[in-house]
Amino acid sequence: MYYKAANIEIIPNTRESIKRSFDLVQSAKDEVLRIFSSITSFRRQVRVGVLHLFKESIEHDVKVRVLIPSDYQQITQIINEVNLVLPELSIRCVDKSLQNTIGILVIDREKSLIVETKDNTKDSYYEAAGLGAYYDSKPIALSYASIFDSLWKQTELYEKLRETNEQLKIHNKMQKEFLDMAAHELRTPIQPILGLADIL
Repeated sequence: MYYKAANIEIIPNTRESIKRSFDLVQSAKDEVLRIFSSITSFRRQVRVGVLHLFKESIEHDVKVRVLIPSDYQQITQIINEVNLVLPELSIRCVDKSLQNTIGILVIDREKSLIVETKDNTKDSYYEAAGLGAYYDSKPIALSYASIFDSLWKQTELYEKLRETNEQLKIHNKMQKEFLDMAAHELRTPIQPILGLADIL
């Protein structure tokens, strides 16, 4: 299969990187894949309106999937702060150890934008973000999409494992209760028999 040469653009201006990411999401026809570098990065982008942008995309039948190295409680809290209902937005948590310094955005598996985080302690997205790299290359976008898909499947497997573990805990508890009850029921009739055996 033949692909045209990659068009790579380094974007040193933070405001331009943010504008490009918003423009790319608005241009999506089928799918938006987004990996946030950290929960802090997600919080900053929520403040600049990324959830409203995702909502508009969803309303235009674009599938939006998001991965965040965090837990669901923190994500829910941030989403509730903006008081926005997004039932069609698919957000999954990945292990917090996957926090890093780059965020990845893939549009329709054809274009991608990578934005570095130069200072994750900053409250403003404009102060925290660094260089951006835009790739108008299907092979590069497919590579990032492949990473996204692998992490997405990992979250599915982890969720199934967690559910199975919860079911095993319930099963163990029921089994212990049954054994305790059975032991009690067996002990009750045996006590008089033992008493009578002592008398005999």
